[in-house]
Amino acid sequence: MGYVRIIIYLEAGGIRSGVRFFSEPVNLDDIRAHALHLASQALGRAAIADITAEEVPADDPAVVAIILRNEAHKKPVPRSDGEHPYLKERRGGRYH
Repeated sequence: MGYVRIIIYLEAGGIRSGVRFFSEPVNLDDIRAHALHLASQALGRAAIADITAEEVPADDPAVVAIILRNEAHKKPVPRSDGEHPYLKERRGGRYH
C-alpha cells in the first residue's frame, strides 16, 4: 500500500500537512500536481509557496493512526432497542 505525506508550504510562513493513502503504483509527481490543484482551489494559488509529496513507511505514526481508524470503522454497531445504554445501565439492566 502506498502512503504519502503531502506538505503545503504557505507564503505567509505556515505549513499544512497530512498523510493519505493512494493505490499502487504511487506517482509522486501526479500526487503533487493534484495536491497543488486542490490547495489552489481551497486557499488560492497566491497563498501557496510550494508543495512536497513523499512516501512514508507503514510504521509511521500517521499511517498507523489511519489504519487503526479504518479498523474502528469496520466494527459493527449493535442494534438499538431504543433506550440509551447509560439509562439502561442506571436502572440495572445490561447491554444486549
